Amino acid sequence: MTGLLAGALPLAGSAQTTETTPLPRYYVGLGIYQFPASGTYAPVVPTFGLQFRPRWAVQASVAFKPQGYDYNDSYAFYDYSSAGPNSGQYHDVNYSSTVRIRSLAVPVLVRYTLTRQQQHRFQADLLGGLTWLHRSYHSEQRTIDQTLGTDETDSYSYTNNNLYLTLGPSLRCRIWKGLEATGELTYQFKVFSPSGFYGSNFTGNVAAGLRYRFGN
Repeated sequence: MTGLLAGALPLAGSAQTTETTPLPRYYVGLGIYQFPASGTYAPVVPTFGLQFRPRWAVQASVAFKPQGYDYNDSYAFYDYSSAGPNSGQYHDVNYSSTVRIRSLAVPVLVRYTLTRQQQHRFQADLLGGLTWLHRSYHSEQRTIDQTLGTDETDSYSYTNNNLYLTLGPSLRCRIWKGLEATGELTYQFKVFSPSGFYGSNFTGNVAAGLRYRFGN
């Protein structure tokens, strides 16, 4: 009997030491994101993450920001040129300009938790990974000279793609069960720019939001 109890005690101790809190495997979130280089903000940014170790996770976000600007004006000028058929005439001109900008950022980051206990309300992390930044720009100007009856249009477009190495700290605060508030401060180092230069080679940005973690 004593031998049976002695044999059972190590097994019980082993069961107690191996029993751990179930690991939350997935998390989703919504937040705001500051684009590298331009500094503009995307107000609704989804984040998807997978916790594959107690202190290791991988996450991806998609930030999209459309911007548009329109300008219209009317003015008149007098042609002071001494030669030509249009000299000595007043010109009534209508001018309009449109600008369309599309920004897309996709950061894919590995998250390493510095705090050892999942039960702590506050958690500190280190983030590292890559961020792809796409930016398209299109502008169009239209000038109508009502005196001459001319209508001229000029346009300009470009597209940029940049790849950044992303590093920085993150803080999390548990609000209720699996719901957390998050804040991230990351630094971007440009490593690849196949379509031309846009922005500096080194920049920083911030992100913040809410996140919900799902269990196994």
